Amino acid sequence: MVGLLRFIGWASIVAGIACGIFYGLRQDPLYDYLNVEEGFRVTVALYWWLSGAVAGIVFLALAYILEYLEEIRAHMFSQQSAPSSLSRAAAASHPETGKSKATLDSVKDYKFKHMD
Repeated sequence: MVGLLRFIGWASIVAGIACGIFYGLRQDPLYDYLNVEEGFRVTVALYWWLSGAVAGIVFLALAYILEYLEEIRAHMFSQQSAPSSLSRAAAASHPETGKSKATLDSVKDYKFKHMD
């Protein structure tokens, strides 16, 4: 999945550059009607370049995040599959919990004030 996201990211960047050059050089029929000299249209090319770069960066960032999540998952599974004897000994040394009750006698007659 990481490889696919990286491929889509780089392909999007390359396609954005190629489309920017193609549509920047493409003739616009509106320029013929307005008698405007035609050349390389930088604004059109910039739109394509920026959109391709942003889309590519988003896919590359998702691939980067997913790669780290897979590393964390592999690390957690490697720790979980081989439990250490230290953790068993530490768990046995703690007292049993769950048999205590909290009393609220100290706040029994407390009245809320406007500042509370």
